Amino acid sequence: MDTVLVKLSDANKRALLYGVSSGVIQRQGEAETMLHRLHQLNPELAAQFQLKGCALDDLTLRMVCSMDADPNASVPAYLAVSYCWHNPSWQAVKAAQPLTDWGVSRPMADKILSLRDSKYEGVWVDRICINQSDEVEKKVAIGSMDVIYRACRQLVILLEDIQLNETEEAVGLECAARYESMCLIMRGKQFSDAEKSSFVDAYWHLDVSELTVAMEFTMKMLGARWYSRAWCAHESRVNEHSKEHNPLFLCFGADDRVLSFEFRFVFFLAVSLDKSAANATPDEFFNGMNVFAALDGTPCTTLFQRKVRIQRLLPRRDSQISLLHHLTTISTFGCQEVTDFCAIAMNTAGIPLVFNGTVQSRVHIHYIFSLLVLASGDIRSLLIQGQKIHTLDSSGKMFISWAEQPKHCGATELRLETPIPQSISSATEKYIQLDLLLFKTRPMKVSEESMQKAHLILEKYASSGKDHMRGVQNLSFTDPTIDFSVELKNKSDYGLKWTQKLLGSVLECGMDWIIRLPDVLERETESGAWEHGRFNDFDPRFTDAATDMLLHFGITKANSVEFDNKFLHPTIRFFTYFTDNRLRLISAMDLRCIKTRAAGDFAITPQISNRSWIAIPRAVSHLPFFHNRAWVVEPYDPAAPEKEIRPFSNMSSKPADLESWADAFPVQPADFADLRDQPNDLATWRIRRRQPLYGCEAIVEDGEVVILLKNQKVYGGEDYDWAALGRMFNDSKPLSAPTSSQTSRPRGASTAVAAARSVREWVRNKFPHK
Repeated sequence: MDTVLVKLSDANKRALLYGVSSGVIQRQGEAETMLHRLHQLNPELAAQFQLKGCALDDLTLRMVCSMDADPNASVPAYLAVSYCWHNPSWQAVKAAQPLTDWGVSRPMADKILSLRDSKYEGVWVDRICINQSDEVEKKVAIGSMDVIYRACRQLVILLEDIQLNETEEAVGLECAARYESMCLIMRGKQFSDAEKSSFVDAYWHLDVSELTVAMEFTMKMLGARWYSRAWCAHESRVNEHSKEHNPLFLCFGADDRVLSFEFRFVFFLAVSLDKSAANATPDEFFNGMNVFAALDGTPCTTLFQRKVRIQRLLPRRDSQISLLHHLTTISTFGCQEVTDFCAIAMNTAGIPLVFNGTVQSRVHIHYIFSLLVLASGDIRSLLIQGQKIHTLDSSGKMFISWAEQPKHCGATELRLETPIPQSISSATEKYIQLDLLLFKTRPMKVSEESMQKAHLILEKYASSGKDHMRGVQNLSFTDPTIDFSVELKNKSDYGLKWTQKLLGSVLECGMDWIIRLPDVLERETESGAWEHGRFNDFDPRFTDAATDMLLHFGITKANSVEFDNKFLHPTIRFFTYFTDNRLRLISAMDLRCIKTRAAGDFAITPQISNRSWIAIPRAVSHLPFFHNRAWVVEPYDPAAPEKEIRPFSNMSSKPADLESWADAFPVQPADFADLRDQPNDLATWRIRRRQPLYGCEAIVEDGEVVILLKNQKVYGGEDYDWAALGRMFNDSKPLSAPTSSQTSRPRGASTAVAAARSVREWVRNKFPHK
């Protein structure tokens, strides 16, 4: 190849990068504010960041140029290449040879040069354009990579492990030509969104004979190694993806020549095939964790999974998207240097900061970003309910961080801001210091009377053929309809138990709360990022059930003024909300009611232990009900020796009486004796888990039920091993403590349900008089 590597002048560099770098400069004030806030939260971590403007000034920009071009002429534009470095861990096709000093095959390099508008246009390839032996230059280049890939005239993506056969090539080229014709027609017309959608549906059609090969072409194009690499994902997401110069995929054809296909065409074809009935059935679409395989690093094997993966490579620079989203989506891709994840995530988010520190592990990245998210004014980090972060301190001792990893990476999350950012004082890996609203009361067991009444209502109005009591099917992606007439025959079924306990808890909250609940849910779904549509508002089929519930409270038409308007209609509306399966999306755990205000307000929240408190960080107390704003915490002395809970560790059989049972089994559900330590002067706590709390009015300090504790340090911690505790009550043999491997795993809330049920059943059978 007749090319030469040229170092551009500062003037040429500024001219090429000006449009994009000016955007960085415009966000410099935002970056300065973010860095200042990070210094407040954690000065040590803040010292590892610098403003990006400095990095751009220090950037050395080189280009591959034609040897016969005027050496004194400025490079007017350039192509940027995105590709996988050749190494023994993956196999390129035979056509991808010989290798050039660019680090790509000769056929690909020749094709890239042919795509230039003129011989004066440059080509940027990271392997040759960055001095790989200069660590300082590499760090500056990494911090500037988003600017480089966004400022290029066109992004060229090399799929050197993809070679199409003759039929795949023919159908791919035919579909690409048809797609371009469709786009030309649309460019010449002023379609509304609805008209555009109708036109595409009518114009785009694949014959049955084309479908199979089109699927094979698409699956092959979406199966390249390029899609699994974090830097490749970054290079696509920071690029503009304009229609005129859309990124190009390059792959090999049947005769070894290099073919090109637009990114938007490949994505469109994947979407259209996924929509077809022949290739996307509901069973395949939502089979177990199949949906999340493209979101958690699992290999993608279906068209839907691969469609999701390429969709995640589209630019997402909306300032309303949480910074945490950019990290969690990008961290599911492979990357040899974990430190690069910080640069990649900040670049894709458009945050003009450069990370100059070191990262211990991939898990460490989540802690760093939890603080960056808080420093950006976003409180998403306080709401994640996922995998606990286990990491090492400076002495090599393992500890659990207060920050958590999301369960499923990639779900789009909007920024959440707090009106009182000053309520968060500081944060380290081990603890976060912030103001807590602490509930004095506990979420208590539903009374037998309320449970029995709930059971009778469900049995009467479900088994009698009133299908509306089973739950309304109103979610487009699933059918959560509950058949109570069947479930009532199996009293151990969790679906029924959940609904019965929810209704029982509702009865405990009282009539005023029942009437108010629909307004609370409606108001908060309208004010927050609730993505599941509106609750069903009023269904007269619930008239009999509402009348029956009112009778439970002694309210009848005979003894109440304006019975219909004040009581009956609001209660019918409550049942309409109660049976709407969107309510089940909030929580599917063992439910209890808890008092939230001395004046008589209540909320619904999952069960906790009798050692735990419910607290809400003041910074998130204003958020809608569907966030995990409630923290299950316990007083904690970080300087004290760790105490293991070892139920029955010194006993050969179950206790004979309730008193010795309580001594031997110190961790019980909150329904039992209160074993909570009172808040102490240390103002330090351990968080067991985060969970939803819903149905109440705004949570405020009233001094009686809710108290405000300022500047509390909350450390990380595991929830109890409820699964092991539950097994103890179902095992008549001598019992032993959980093994270290059992206690090190994250604890699921569903196992707490089984444990609580086992405890209650054993106590009820052993001590019926209690």
